[in-house]
Amino acid sequence: MYGWRARLGVIMPDNNVTVEPELYGVLPAGVSLHGGRVAPPGASGLRDQVLAMADALPGAVEPFRGRVAVIGYACMATSLWKSAGWHEPVGAAAGVPFLPAGETMVAALSRLGARRIGVFSPYPDELAGLVAGWFDRHGITVAHSANLPLDTQGAAPSLHEVYAAVRREFAGRDIAALAVLATDLATFTAIEPLEHDLGVPVVSSNLALLWNMLGAAGVRAPAAGPGRLFRLDV
Repeated sequence: MYGWRARLGVIMPDNNVTVEPELYGVLPAGVSLHGGRVAPPGASGLRDQVLAMADALPGAVEPFRGRVAVIGYACMATSLWKSAGWHEPVGAAAGVPFLPAGETMVAALSRLGARRIGVFSPYPDELAGLVAGWFDRHGITVAHSANLPLDTQGAAPSLHEVYAAVRREFAGRDIAALAVLATDLATFTAIEPLEHDLGVPVVSSNLALLWNMLGAAGVRAPAAGPGRLFRLDV
């Protein structure tokens, strides 16, 4: 029987091929992950696509009712473009905690006591420009940010490119933690090396999502994910 300890639900944009395998690789014993997808039919432009997918979430959570302990939404862009509390009606429809990527990142950074951070992302300018203001509204100062946008085919930067760019941009910076944004960016292998190189905690969107979902499901698993966030309660 899968999920005898807890079943986690995760909903993601239909082009995301990273969040499921990245989380599968570190799930604690007895915990299963169950995915759902949303698509932006008929929407053009990134913002319209993101908001169309958010509008589809009440229907997307319905199949999870009574089957999972928590649902994560793997789309940081939605949190950046939506107003505060946007996710609460979706959680009410789901009947279980509904945890968007943006809000889980804030929760993870707050648990680390990090109020002055660096931010790395692979976003286009229209989205990257929202990041500092969004964190500021949550009481977190972005002291330095760096962006390595998707390539012309829409592919995310490679792990080598992320690692090299983060070291180049953030080594020696006066920050309490580094946030690596985007749920379709594979990061888990690089988190502990980057923490060693930078001397600060590193939290990616998928790491924050996993940490918050396990907590909401009542699963205490200090070794489930890489990095300092998962070692806080050891």
